Amino acid sequence: MSATDLVTVKVKKDSIRLVALLMTSSVTVMSGTTIVAVMPKISVYFQDVPNTELLVRLLLTTPFLFTAITAPIAGYVVDRLGRKLILILSVIVFGIAGTSGLYLNSLFTLIIGRALLGISIGGILTACIALTADYYKRDERQRMMGVQVAFMGFGAVVFLSLGGALGDIHWRAPFLSYAIAAIILPGCIFYINEPENIEKQETHISKVGKDKFPYLIIISIYSLNFIHISVFYLIPVLMPFFLQDLSYTRSFHIGLILAGMNLLSALISLTYGKLKLHFSFLEIAFSAFLFLGIGFIIISFSTGLKMILFGLIITSLSLGLFWPNANLWVNTVIPFQFRGRAIGMLATCTYLGMFLSPIIAQPFTTYYGIATTFGIIGTVSTGLGIILFLFSLKNGQC
Repeated sequence: MSATDLVTVKVKKDSIRLVALLMTSSVTVMSGTTIVAVMPKISVYFQDVPNTELLVRLLLTTPFLFTAITAPIAGYVVDRLGRKLILILSVIVFGIAGTSGLYLNSLFTLIIGRALLGISIGGILTACIALTADYYKRDERQRMMGVQVAFMGFGAVVFLSLGGALGDIHWRAPFLSYAIAAIILPGCIFYINEPENIEKQETHISKVGKDKFPYLIIISIYSLNFIHISVFYLIPVLMPFFLQDLSYTRSFHIGLILAGMNLLSALISLTYGKLKLHFSFLEIAFSAFLFLGIGFIIISFSTGLKMILFGLIITSLSLGLFWPNANLWVNTVIPFQFRGRAIGMLATCTYLGMFLSPIIAQPFTTYYGIATTFGIIGTVSTGLGIILFLFSLKNGQC
């Protein structure tokens, strides 16, 4: 075989590996997106259960708690034993736990199934992000982080739309979509490989002593990530009920609206690599918080669908910018040998924020209603964005 043929084979293999990695990454959003449109129907089905509305919201967010618990453990294991094994086992559990909603018939057992789903997503997410950081270097990694998050967004679009369409058939039908695990598993087995020849002095942090490890930066990134996602996730937690109050009740319509929001976020993420060439991590972070806050404030004043959609468009810009920014930020400042654990902790902050989102919002929605809750939290998010902006002016680019 000639050198040209060998290069062609390698490029083809790398392309297939990339497709497998992106497809696997895209299913990590299925912990919530698949059933969000049928939450009102699940509430009706279990209406005789005490505290049904809160329990159904927890049904949506329980996977996030267990992803938060599992991700650091998965990060430690992928650093010690490798990425591929954890990825394959996690995909198998994902398929089994995800489809359990087709036949389980109590909120308690449904929540157990969702907990196992969360454990599997902790492994998938940590392994996929670590593999992306391992396979690609510097500028290429910067671009691929945006592409990976974009595919997660595209996955949210597909699974929200599919969940909404299936939800009009029966509230159980969306759980069938988790069978996609059977499609992506062969790609993980045959085309994902353990990274080789990773540069051991890859980041500038690797070249400095332990006393200069960027604890302050890492804690700051984790904190911002937790706040951002706990606020942002009020959209899927509260929006179906907000739309229902405005007489938009069809599961398909709810799923389509939320899918459109995720589509825009994904498109913004695709541009992240180019944006990062011109803006610092902190500049992108405060912009994301400003978009988030302004979008929430617009939603709080909405009395019709057009204004809601406008607010969701503004909010979508926030997620499309913040998520790839946080992933790349962590991978830039952390030495490679701690990458899995650092990504695992970032995932913990993300999914813990998702889990706590309805709990944090519950007192506000109880006393003030959903619209006012959006307004209050939107104002706080805008304020935080302004604080970060002032901090960036004082301390320069970072």
